[in-house]
Amino acid sequence: MANSGADALIDTIRIRAGRQNDTVLITEAFVLGTLNEAQIAIVRKCPRLIDLDKSSTTDYQISTDDTSIDISTLAPAHIGGIWILNGADTRQSGLKYRPLDEFRKKYLPIASEGSDEPTEYTRQGNTIYFNCPVSSGCDDLYLHIDYTDWATTLANDSTASELSNSDKGLILFSLAEIYDELALAQPQFESKALKTRVLFDRWLDEYRDYNEMQLEELYDG
Repeated sequence: MANSGADALIDTIRIRAGRQNDTVLITEAFVLGTLNEAQIAIVRKCPRLIDLDKSSTTDYQISTDDTSIDISTLAPAHIGGIWILNGADTRQSGLKYRPLDEFRKKYLPIASEGSDEPTEYTRQGNTIYFNCPVSSGCDDLYLHIDYTDWATTLANDSTASELSNSDKGLILFSLAEIYDELALAQPQFESKALKTRVLFDRWLDEYRDYNEMQLEELYDG
């Protein structure tokens, strides 16, 4: 199902909230902001979004004694996997991800003795850390990074979200944010905000599961 443009979503949300003539509090700009917050919330909860999948697109060349790599040019939302390649595009060795706190306990300080090639990695911000330096035998090989991107920010025009079939979730999230704002002066909106957020969370769980199934069929099947 095709998504609605940003302007159409804004109109729908303001009408459903009964604030279509509000030029002070629940303005078009306010609703646009909630729509972009909704996109961020969706991507954070859904690490495997097929619409934002950037797998098989970016390689990094590695050299002797590297223990980290800067991925700021990617600014990925999620990393699905990192591979050391044997050649231009042949996956050779997959690196296991270890959470940052566990990685620090096990590997810091990173030793160079007896190193061959990295087997594990962690991420801190836009830096990837390996569990050992890259040995001379791995010099000039490449890393392949499977990752998903952030959704493009919506603007005040007909542009639709990159997240397919996301209109319902975007609307629910925005309505919950509107009710939260209104509840600051009118407490009766608190229950509406809570109920709407529960509906959004249910939608988001289903949306995440569906996208994970799509990627499993595409890459794992």
